[in-house]
Amino acid sequence: MISYDGPESFEEANAAYWASERRKTLGLDPSDYLVREETREVEQTL
Repeated sequence: MISYDGPESFEEANAAYWASERRKTLGLDPSDYLVREETREVEQTL
């Protein structure tokens, strides 16, 4: 589970992460280990 609290939408921040040069230097190809992707939005409750 991950969260994001910033000025962009989660989708925009996630796309920027996957496109970043820093992430690419890790040398990991998501297609090597991700079978599928599922996104669900939840709200924190106290």
